[in-house]
Amino acid sequence: MKPHAASILLPLLALGPACHAHAASARQGGWQGLDVTGPIARYVDDTNIVRSGEDVILWRLQDFRDRVTVGGKRIRSIRYQVEYDCNAQLRRGLYYEMYSGHMAGGKLVGLSYAMDNWREVASGAGMRIACGFHEDTKNSVSLAEQPQ
Repeated sequence: MKPHAASILLPLLALGPACHAHAASARQGGWQGLDVTGPIARYVDDTNIVRSGEDVILWRLQDFRDRVTVGGKRIRSIRYQVEYDCNAQLRRGLYYEMYSGHMAGGKLVGLSYAMDNWREVASGAGMRIACGFHEDTKNSVSLAEQPQ
């Protein structure tokens, strides 16, 4: 059984502050709207994609029109990292940050390194973007190209 990209990247997440510096640069990334109508706008950052074989890790963002309460905290947006297994059509969350402002702005009010369980995903826009980069790799980076 092949290791998933997260098994390689999770030790990097343990670096803490160093990862937050990367997170700040990713926050400036290329947010592409998936569904921006309604009470929750959904985005994917198509400029910060990491892959290992058929596994892809990318950033997603949910931006709430009105402030919501999650885990007792009042927030306007959640930025999270997702791993997709393109062969099995599965996804799981790897990391998330909750912000007081829109588009991962304002104060960071919560975060978690807890990894979700794998779950099946229909071929939605996030899955198409993650797995569609197999033909066009100009915006993706393989794990072999990551700095050590």
